[in-house]
Amino acid sequence: VAAFNKGVSLYKEKNYEAAYDKFKTSTDLNNLIYEGKKEAVIDTASIAMTAYAAQNGGNEDAAIELYNQLIDLKYKDENVYTSLSSIYMAKGDADKANEVIVKGKENFPESNAFLINEINYLLKQGKPDEAIAKMEEAARLYPDNASLFFALGSNYENIGKERGDMKMMEKATEYYKTALEKKPDYFDALYNLGAFYYNKAAEKLKQASDLPLSQEGKFNQLNKEAGTFFKEALPFFEQADKINDKDINTLIALKEIHANLGDLTKSNEYKKRYEAMK
Repeated sequence: VAAFNKGVSLYKEKNYEAAYDKFKTSTDLNNLIYEGKKEAVIDTASIAMTAYAAQNGGNEDAAIELYNQLIDLKYKDENVYTSLSSIYMAKGDADKANEVIVKGKENFPESNAFLINEINYLLKQGKPDEAIAKMEEAARLYPDNASLFFALGSNYENIGKERGDMKMMEKATEYYKTALEKKPDYFDALYNLGAFYYNKAAEKLKQASDLPLSQEGKFNQLNKEAGTFFKEALPFFEQADKINDKDINTLIALKEIHANLGDLTKSNEYKKRYEAMK
C-alpha cells in the first residue's frame, strides 16, 4: 500500500519513471501474494497505474506487456485498449493497433472512445474517405473538439488537391473556420486558411503570366482576382503571426502578400524579420 500511494504522489507530480518503479514494486508484491494464496485477488488497479506510468515515462515495451496483461484479465477500462492501440500505431504496427481496437469495441460496444484510434488506423492504411466518414461521426459526438474539425479540414484539403476537387477544398475551409470558432488561437487552422487563399491568388497570377500580350483585359482581371484572394489570406496570416511570431513560412507569406498588394514598406518589414531568423 505504501509503495502504491507513493507511486500515486509521484505520478501526480509527473515523475513517471519514479512512479513506475513504485507501482511495479506494489504490483510485484501483490503477484507474490496472489501466487501464494488461492483467495488472493490480483490488484489490476496497480497493474493499470504501472502501465500508465510506463507509457508516460517512455517505457513502451513495459506498457505493452502490462496493457496486454490487463486485457487478458478482462480489466474494465477502455483506456487500456486505446492506449495500447496508440502505442502500436506509434511503433508503425497498424495491424496490431487495429486488432486491439476491434477487441475493445467487442468489450465496450456502446463506447465512442475508439473513434480517434480508428481514424488514425484508416489514415495509416491510406483510406482517407473512410477516415473522413469516421471523423464526421466523431465531430457530431464531440462538437467542441477543435482538433477534430481541423483534422477534417486537413483531410478534405489533401483529398481535394489529389483529385482536383474544388468542392472538397471549399469544404476544408469550412472545417478550418469551425475549428477556429472552437479555438480562436488555433495556429495551424489560421495558417492553413491563409495558405488556401494565398495559393488561389498565386494560381491567378500564374494564369495571368501565361497569357499572350494581346489579352491585356484578361491579364488585368486575373491580377485583380489575385489581389482579392491575397486580401482574404492576409488576416489569417496576421493572426497566425500574433500567435507565433517565429514561424518563417508565415513571415514569407506576409512579405509576399504585402508586396503583391503594393505595400513595399510592410513587405520589407516582414522580410527583415525572417532574414534575421536565418
